[in-house]
Amino acid sequence: MTCIKTKSLLNLYNTTICIHNSSDYVSNKVAETHIWEEDYITQLLQILIRNPYLDMIDIGANIGSYTMFTAGALGRFTLVVDCYRGN
Repeated sequence: MTCIKTKSLLNLYNTTICIHNSSDYVSNKVAETHIWEEDYITQLLQILIRNPYLDMIDIGANIGSYTMFTAGALGRFTLVVDCYRGN
């Protein structure tokens, strides 16, 4: 497993994401671009910033791209569920 620093979103928020050392599509994309689903994560951050009382539930988190921004960068309570133990 390798950990990389993500691209900064909204010119303010970045985090560290650990990726699989395998042929995993999401991990490979994050290794190349330092971000996964940038537009969606940016929209989520904007919603959470405007609504400080909201928490996050990440079901099917995979490597935790959304989780690491909501919990790691924003410090929001984030409940994470993934059926794959390796994630």
